[in-house]
Amino acid sequence: MSRPGAWARVMTNLWKYLRKDWSTKHYIGEDSAGHRYYEIQNTRQNVTRGYDPPPNNPTSQPGVEWQSWLKGTRRFPPSDDEIALNRMKEQTDAPHGLRGVAERRGCRVPRPRCVGGAARQSAELANAQLAQNETTEKRAPHVATTGSNPSQDKPAAFPRYDDMESAPGAKKSS
Repeated sequence: MSRPGAWARVMTNLWKYLRKDWSTKHYIGEDSAGHRYYEIQNTRQNVTRGYDPPPNNPTSQPGVEWQSWLKGTRRFPPSDDEIALNRMKEQTDAPHGLRGVAERRGCRVPRPRCVGGAARQSAELANAQLAQNETTEKRAPHVATTGSNPSQDKPAAFPRYDDMESAPGAKKSS
């Protein structure tokens, strides 16, 4: 079957105009920076997602969670609890990740100071993460070279065989 022609498209658009079937933004949510996120569902095709930036900062970009929703890699928009949890993980994991590397190298790194219950919770999260890292490192395979000469591990440019000559007519030196 063929697709409808140009006049059919003109008539369809005219009919939509007369029925006032214009697409409207259905607002889904808003983040802490002031971005307002919406979906446009005007046809039977996929929905179009977008956002309106805040008026005081029109060049700001949305967060990673919202960007994945805008691209369509997430089916549902992120919740405020999920965003808050990810922000807390970012703040607690960044210094601990560097601390673990520094401690393995024998350097001393000062611990960040937190106030009140956040300090205990942060310390518990850090200890749990360090314990998980240790078990992961124990399970990971140890990779090392077996040969004494590291150049033997690399593939040769061209294979050499004892029963074949390397240059035509050349005599073997034994």
